[in-house]
Formats: sequence, structure tokens, C-alpha cells
Amino acid sequence: MTLSLSIVCTHHSSPLEMHPILRVAEIVDLIFAQLQSPGPHLPMSRLYMSRHAISLSRQARNAALGRRDFAVLARTCKSFKGPALDFLWREQDTLTNLVKCLPSHLWEEETATGYYVQRRFLRITGRIHPADWDIPLAYASRIQKLELQPSNLLSDSELSLATDVFEILGATFPHDHLCPNLKALSFGASDFDFPYIRLFLGPKIIDAAIFLPDFTAHMASLPDLPIRYSQLQKLYLDIGSPAPEAASHILSQITLKLDRIETLTLDKVDRLAISHLSGFSALRALRLEYPDKRDLGPSSPSRSVIDSQGTPFSVLRELYFYDTTIEFVIEFLDQLFSCGLVNLHIGSGAAALATKSVTHQLYTALAVPLSHSALRTLEVELPENVEMQMPIPTGDGFTNYVIDGSILGALFCFANLTKITLAPPAGFNLDDATAWDMARAWPRLESLCLVTGTDMSHPSSMTLLGLRAFAKHCHELTSLTITFDATTVPPLDDSPEATVSQSRLSSLDVGISPISDPFTVAQFISRLFLNMENIATFNEWSWEDVKDVDADDDTAAAYDQFSRWKQVEAALPKLQGATEVLNADA
Repeated sequence: MTLSLSIVCTHHSSPLEMHPILRVAEIVDLIFAQLQSPGPHLPMSRLYMSRHAISLSRQARNAALGRRDFAVLARTCKSFKGPALDFLWREQDTLTNLVKCLPSHLWEEETATGYYVQRRFLRITGRIHPADWDIPLAYASRIQKLELQPSNLLSDSELSLATDVFEILGATFPHDHLCPNLKALSFGASDFDFPYIRLFLGPKIIDAAIFLPDFTAHMASLPDLPIRYSQLQKLYLDIGSPAPEAASHILSQITLKLDRIETLTLDKVDRLAISHLSGFSALRALRLEYPDKRDLGPSSPSRSVIDSQGTPFSVLRELYFYDTTIEFVIEFLDQLFSCGLVNLHIGSGAAALATKSVTHQLYTALAVPLSHSALRTLEVELPENVEMQMPIPTGDGFTNYVIDGSILGALFCFANLTKITLAPPAGFNLDDATAWDMARAWPRLESLCLVTGTDMSHPSSMTLLGLRAFAKHCHELTSLTITFDATTVPPLDDSPEATVSQSRLSSLDVGISPISDPFTVAQFISRLFLNMENIATFNEWSWEDVKDVDADDDTAAAYDQFSRWKQVEAALPKLQGATEVLNADA
């Protein structure tokens, strides 16, 4: 980014005299902030990203933080040196920069060759005396956000610390905290190095993300870490895998120490901890990874008790369960009252095997305590990266898992939903009337995904006419996943009163929708959705490398269906062009 320097010099002064406005620290901070990424958020913790398969190189992170620009300013402009160094050091994702500020004879880089790669390590080679820390401490005091992760999660080209560096720092550092002004810490280390987290838990920490290498080995120490839990605003505690039974008690102990928390991520907590959280006036986002009804103990207090304590979770806006049970969700919802929740995600492997009666209980339970106008995102699906292939009863028993319009209607009260993802065990059996009811109930939709939670699915009664409902009522819809019957194509009606079109929808996932005539289907869809680009089918990735289908009849039929929908996708651009010409002539 290039900044205008037109205000550096005044009109009535020498070229070397700086404009007085640049002597105001707050203004300089605002200007320097423009050198950083213009996005709403700077890159998140790289350890979190590695756990969730998100990629961002150190080079990209440096560019987003404007580090090259601040280094140049610090070297070339005396007046800006201090502020530039503040920005340069404010966020760090490695300790190597700080260790290299020690006298050069105390450290060296070395290369270790493994089976397939070479890794670069920074090793401390000499005895560190207290005076050797003077320069590193001058920079360490500028660090406000620090992210550390194990060397095995770094890319091969990145310089990492040797295995004994934390131990040496802990033995030679002359103070309690390496970064005394640290406000945000993301800490992940090997099992051996984890105890050295104490070096970084300074008195100003308000945002902590802690990634445990081995929960069993370190869980007992968590409540007694020298961290001021009472002043934390954000806490993310990742134990790496489903927590053992003892975790609920330990994590609940930590929760009871919180007073000012705004964003909280834990595996699970007990009823007392949830009750403690419900009274917070600042808690806006709560994520529980593996909550279980068994952790709640006795039944919930009566509504009168809840009301006497004020509105529970009064400012909660985001609620996320990674993998839970419907019983826990219903129990949790029973503690809410007129909650202005905006985003709700329910991940549940158990929900993928729930009967339609249980699913109806869940949908109904959602409609009671949540604000009908506030909710924007609703997701009830399998946990991420989990597939369910458990058998479901066939015959008449199979229909006991299929969701129809009467059950889905319990959610029609949420009129401002923009994103919906639902994945019941055997999918949906919706008709055209239900499609119109959905479109009218949810006119603000941007994404609608109605899928099956297992490898089994019920045929849909909805036809292509049901798509007209979304073209007519959902003008902001950009992504639609729904199964319908495309074997019969309604006749084209060009009369003005019948013409309906929508220009935002670009992606349509048809699942296992049957189809007979690709070209006539493409004609119909192109008239409804003027910018449709992508047509996807169920598990279409499995056909990417298939050249000849030589298998059973079901496999051949599935491949034929996939091919027909890809013919629809290929025909859309030309048909949409023709539709634009017709509309222009009209």
C-alpha cells in the first residue's frame, strides 16, 4: 500500500519540517493501521488454522501485517521509529525474531536432514547472562499479540526453535514474564514444553487460546495456571480430541473463574458452569465442542427460578455445538428465554440417526426460546469431517426418518434467516406446496442446504415448479441444495404474468434428483435463474476420474444421472445468453 505523504511538510516550512499533525500519536496510529490488511480481521491463529486445514504462509501473514513497510520506516525516519517498531513487533507468530536479538555469539541456525525434507532450527549455543536480555526485552515489551506453535506444524521452509530453547529461556530469563505487555496469546507446544506457558501469562492477558498436546498430562494444572481468568474476554481451550469424563469438572472449574468473558470455546462444562455463564452481561459467543446431557447432572431449574435471576444469556449472539445430542440441545434451550441469538450451529452425529418425531421435538424447541426476528444462521448437521453410514430401517420404518413439510414448518417462524443447513437421517420429502411455503417464510435466504445426514435418501415429491418459488420470493439466494424430481419438465410459459426470474443464484446442488431430458431442464432453469453457473450432484467427486462405468446397475444409473446434470450445466451459458436477448427485445 502506498500512503500519500502530502501532509508531511507544511506549505510555509522547509522540506525537512514535519507537519504538526503527524506529531499526534493517535493520528500516526491511524495512518500506520492503513499499512495493514484492509480486511475486517487480520489472519487468525496459525495453530487454529492448521487444526482446521486453513492455509496461510508466513509471507502472506507478513504482508497482511505490513511488516516490510514498518521495518523501512523504523530504519529511515527518526520521528516514526518508535511507532513503527511498535507496529512491527505488535503481533508475532514466532520467538525466533526475539531470540535473534540476543548477542549473535549466543545463537546459530542449523539444518537437520530428515527422510524427505530439510528443516531449519535456531539453537542457543552459549550461556545467557542477565545483561544479554536488555535488547530483546526492549522489543519484547512491544509485543501485544503472540502466537506459538509446535515445530512439526511449521512449513519445511520456516525457521523453528530447537527442542531445548524453552528450557533455556525458562532457566535464564531474569523476570517472570517474557512479554510484559502481552494482551493476546495463542500457545501450542510439545508435551515437554507446555509447562513453559507460564513465561507468557502476563498480567495484561485478556485473550488466550491454549492448545494442549496431551490433556490427560496437563489438565490438573489448568485451573491453577498463573493466568487472570477473571479478566479474560476471550478464551479458546483446545484439547485436541474428545475430552475424557474428568474434563467436564476441570473445565467447569475454569469457567467458574470467569467474570468478563465475551467469547468462550471449551469442550464441555457442567450445569453449574452453564448457570454461571448465563448471568454474564458480556458473553456474545459460546462454543462447546462435545457437550453431553450426562454432564448436566440433575434436571434444569424451573422457569420461575430462571426468571428470578434475570434473562439468561441476555447478549448471547453466537452458539456453536460441534458434536452433541439432541437431548442436550433441548435441555440447553430450556434455559433460554427471548434470546436474541443470531447464529446457531448444532453439530450432531446422533441427530443423523434421529427419528422424525425427535427431529420435530428439536425444531419445536428452537422456536420457543429464540427471537424469531434475530436469528440469521441455522445449521443442524453432522460434525465437520464426519460421515454417517449406519443402516436405517428399510420399508415402512425408513419413512420414520424422513422430514416432510409439516415438521419443517416449525422453523417457518424465523423470518429473517439468511443461511439454513439441515441434514436429517434420510433427507426430506417435500412437495411443491412446501417449497412455496419455505420461500415465502424465508425471503431473505442467501444459502439453503437441505440434505441427508447419512448415505440413504428418500425421493422428493417436489418438481421443477418448486424452484419457481425461490426465484419469485428469495431474491438474495446465491446457493441452493435441494432434491427434486426433474423427470417431467413443465411447458415454458412466456406470458408476462407467468415470467419469474432471479439473478443472484449461481450454485445449485441437486443431490440425487432424477432427470430425463437435460436440454429441456436446462431451458427451464435458465429462464428462472439468469446467472446459474454450477450444477452439483451427490458425491460427484467420486466420478471425477471415471472413464468407463463397468459396474452394477445402480452404479451405472448413478453415473448416468450425474452425466445428465453435467449436460445441464454445460448448456446453461448459451441458453442464458438467449434469455438475455429475449428479455432485451421485450
